[in-house]
Amino acid sequence: EKDIFQLIHEAANKAVDEIEAQRTLSGAEQHDLRLEVTEIESLPLLELAAGLYRHHKVGAGKNIRIDPGSENLSFRSDQTLLIRILGNLIKNALEATPAEGTIRAGCRRRGNHIEFWVHNESVIPREIQPHIFQEQISRKHRGSGLGTYSVRILSHYLAGEASFVSDEKNGTIFRVRFPLKTPPNFG
Repeated sequence: EKDIFQLIHEAANKAVDEIEAQRTLSGAEQHDLRLEVTEIESLPLLELAAGLYRHHKVGAGKNIRIDPGSENLSFRSDQTLLIRILGNLIKNALEATPAEGTIRAGCRRRGNHIEFWVHNESVIPREIQPHIFQEQISRKHRGSGLGTYSVRILSHYLAGEASFVSDEKNGTIFRVRFPLKTPPNFG
């Protein structure tokens, strides 16, 4: 059994993370975020994002697999924002996955871009799909519904784009793409 101090510590950390997520999103919406652009390797970045949720309560009893065909590509971007984007995609996929289920994630070159993807077996209801990247859309009936909205806003802020497919044949696959070459006036 957890003691009261551990529970308070966990609640405080969660509150701080939520405040920071809101601050980051607000900065991106206002075009007022200061980017910290560094050289990034795609596979360690993806492993780091997955690792954050392997031991998170939303990942309990579930598996996160990195696709063995993933490519390790170097590119320049803001690692903190990328972790937030990939973390949101992984967390959403885990929330949509039943106990003992598996989500898969990967990264690969697509022309002059790097594409990260996260897959789960569930299907987003058709009536929600056209609105999935809008603010306050949530299938969970709890939480803020800012996960996919922030993915879109933060991806755009990093000169990227977000998309998804969701159907009975494929399950749900969210993709985010970013330029491999740093765009002019970036960061």
